[in-house]
Amino acid sequence: MYNALSNRIPSVLRRGQVTARGAATVGQADLASLAQASGLALQSYRQAHVSACVARALARHETQSVAGLARLCRRGPAVRAALRRSILVTCC
Repeated sequence: MYNALSNRIPSVLRRGQVTARGAATVGQADLASLAQASGLALQSYRQAHVSACVARALARHETQSVAGLARLCRRGPAVRAALRRSILVTCC
């Protein structure tokens, strides 16, 4: 995400990459993989909401891809719980 104070984009994100504010949509294959890893039916939620939550999770866990986030969810219960909480608590 853009940092107005330093006029920089953090090193984790590159220009054109998913950010929380202008989140690009998550592809169907990535959505299915992440849904399986998280245990949530992500297709049931608004696409913009899921994309924004995924973008924040990518930045939080310093992961460059949705597939990488899905791998982290499978390996780490804390990552999985944080993603689930983000999607469920901030919904609607």
